Order: sequence, then C-alpha cells, then structure tokens
Amino acid sequence: MSEAPLPDAAHGHGAPAESASRPLAATGAWLPGLDVLRGIAAAAVVVHHSFSLGGRPDVPGIAIWDGLGSWGVGLFFILSGYLLCDYFWRPRRQASLKVFWVRRIFRVAPAYYVQVGLLFLFFASPALLMSEVGIRQILTQVTFTHYYTPDTSSSLNINGALWTLSIEMTLYLTMPLLALAVGWPAVRGRRALLVPMLVVAAFVAVTVAYRLLVAYQGGALQTFYFGDIGPETVPIARLYLARQFPGWLAMFALGIGLRWLIYQRYLPDRLLRPTRHRLWVFALLFVPSVLWLLLTERAVYFTHPFLFATFDVVLGVLLLAPLLYAARPSSSDEGTASIRAGVWLGDRSYGLYLWHFPVILVVYERGTDLLPPDTSHILFRLLLIWVLSLGLAMLSFRFVEVPARDYGRRLSRRIATAQRGRGEDVAVPAPPPTGPPAAGPTGRPTDGPEAAVRIPLDAKETRTP
Repeated sequence: MSEAPLPDAAHGHGAPAESASRPLAATGAWLPGLDVLRGIAAAAVVVHHSFSLGGRPDVPGIAIWDGLGSWGVGLFFILSGYLLCDYFWRPRRQASLKVFWVRRIFRVAPAYYVQVGLLFLFFASPALLMSEVGIRQILTQVTFTHYYTPDTSSSLNINGALWTLSIEMTLYLTMPLLALAVGWPAVRGRRALLVPMLVVAAFVAVTVAYRLLVAYQGGALQTFYFGDIGPETVPIARLYLARQFPGWLAMFALGIGLRWLIYQRYLPDRLLRPTRHRLWVFALLFVPSVLWLLLTERAVYFTHPFLFATFDVVLGVLLLAPLLYAARPSSSDEGTASIRAGVWLGDRSYGLYLWHFPVILVVYERGTDLLPPDTSHILFRLLLIWVLSLGLAMLSFRFVEVPARDYGRRLSRRIATAQRGRGEDVAVPAPPPTGPPAAGPTGRPTDGPEAAVRIPLDAKETRTP
C-alpha cells in the first residue's frame, strides 16, 4: 500500500467529495455535533465513576447511573470506527499506514504518557512500582498492552479508566483490515451495499459469538487468564474477558457501517442536510439508549447469557441515531450557549477522560489502596471533582495535546513529501495556514486547530471502565 497523507478529521473525514455524501463530505465542513457528542460521552463517564467509586449509593435509577460508563465508552468506540475508516477507502496507492499511525500515536500517546508518568511517580506505591510487578506494569503501559493480562489491567490502581486505551490502540493496528474488509468496493471505484453490510454483520456476529463463548464456555479462558478463583470473583473475571477486543468489535463495526452508508449515499438526503444542532434533540435521541441501561445489572453477569452477549451491541445500534444527527454539518454559527459549551467540552474530552478517575480517588480519599470512600459533604466533593478534572483537562489540552497533535501533522507532511520525492504516487498535505483561517459558509473557520473535529479515543471512552 503506497503512502499518502491522512487528512484532518474535520475535512470530510477523509472521503473524496465525489464518492461521499455531499452534505457530509464537503472539504472544510465544520461538524460541531461530533465534538458535542464526545463531550457528552466524557461527561457520562465522569458521572458514572463519581457514582460507582462513591460506594454506589441506593438512589433512584441506580441501573442507569451504573450503566453510564458503558454508555459513554460505547459512544467513544462507535465514534472511533466512524471517523477512522474512510481514510482507507481512497483509490489504490493513496492510503499510508505510516502516516495513519503517526497521526494516531501523536493524538493519543503524549497526554497518556504524561499522565501515567506523573501518577506512577507521585501516586503509585513506590515499593510496588519498583517491584517485578511494577516493572511489568510500566512496560505494558508504555506499549498500551496493559489490558491484555489481568495482573496489569488495573494500572497499579492509579487509573481504572485506562483499559479502554489498550482496546483503542488495538483498533488502530487493525483498522486497515477492518476498513478494507467493508470498503474494498470503494478502493476499486465501485458502489456496493449488500457485501459491505454483510461484512459489518459478520463483525457484529463475532462479538456476540465471543461473548456467548465467555458466558457458556468461559471456564477454560477464565482458568487460562486467572487460574483457580473463587465463585465471588467469577463475574469480574468473565466481564474482563468480555471486554477484550473481540468483545468490542461490534461497536467499531457499527460506526464503520454507518460511515459506509453515508459515504456511498445510501441514506435519504433529508438525513444528511446541514442543520442547526439543538441540545434537546440530542437528549431526545439519547432516550432509547439511556432506557436500555435499566438492564445494565442483569447484562454484566454471565448468568444471563443473552443480555451478556448482546447488551452492548443493542446499545450501539441505539446510539447510531444521535451519531447520524451529530455528523450533519452545521447550517449556522452554532451560537447557542449549550452547543458552544458542548464543543468546548468535546475539545477537552480526552483530558477529562484521562484525569477524572485519579481525581475521584483523591476527592473521595480512597487512594491506590481503594479505601472506603468518604462521601461526607457530597455536593462539595462532586463539585470539586468537576473543577479539578476540568482544570487538568484544560492544562492537558493546552500544553500537551494541541502541541503533540500539531507536531504529528507536521511530521506526516514531511513523511508524505519524502515519499513523493522518491517518485511514489502520493498527495502532499497542504502546509498549515500562515494567516487567519478563512471562514466557511457558517462563518466558522474551515482550517486551523479550532476547525478540526478531534478524532476520539479517544475512550472511551469506558464501558463501565
């Protein structure tokens, strides 16, 4: 596969205008709804962990509070599948694995390494950090493989939300194969519906089959990973097994499938036209998926094999409607305060996801020993969680994520330029603008860092992380 530059996420998600749906693929289109969606997903995970790490108080709608973590992570994972796939649907000799991975690494790794380094140095137990277990933990954290084995999955109890980054990085390694399996007709310049949708259905079936295997025949896998464990630990062990990459493949496939329907213009035009996004529309579209969370408690136990195997798949299907709405271009300057706030939060959603968990451990006075939470003056503690988490997210965004992302873009341009200098058939990305970005039809700049819809983890995300 010859190498070519990966386009910015804001610029039509990489789909050529002549192949993709015109309303969603116009170069330079600002898609504020996707930023809003990421902000909502991150907020849901924070709310969930504020509840679950606070001792799971018996409050109305307890299943919904308990399921918001899975809800937010699922939303992040579907977004990842949706945003990353169509880069590989370009004509032959235009997609570059090197550039794709450079962009992804510089989007995710720097802020992650900064946080893990700080927490290991100042938050983790020094005796544990310098032990054999600690050295193994450091090596797996550096390589994003910490969730591959149970003894490193907890990240020394510094941050229980980091497991999703291991899944996300696995997606980056496999995305070329997943995207080409669905979108090979586009690479050959053809239009197709049946075969790509069958491939998506096959990926969904893999997830359901894998989780059924864990539910019915998970004993062998459980013994391989955990050895002999007591019956009280079995639900946790089976949930860990279900959350390995095959257990999430369906979520990524659903995002890829929706992008294919848009890319190939199989959806009605009225669903793709520009719109003025409204927060109440998002809320209305979220109702079915939130109500589905009432089954969370039953779904996490392998003793209910059908729900255990299908819960997240159904959740993903119910989240496609708000994703489609979010992916519509803006027909205005999105000047409402709620949408502006959602875009602002979406910009900082990765930092918020990274930092909220250790902040909650500190505010509840639990530490890495996971002591019983102190929930006295609970309203003050909840406010403090949000203030500290947002403050750290702002610092991460300003001083780590934006510089690293911009450096990754410059590096990818140099790689593409060097390849073209060797006579390869590649496109060279345009250099960053030297002046203020031009305004698009909505009045919003169409280039520059504030125009981009940042590709999410970004996760994660989060099924009950």
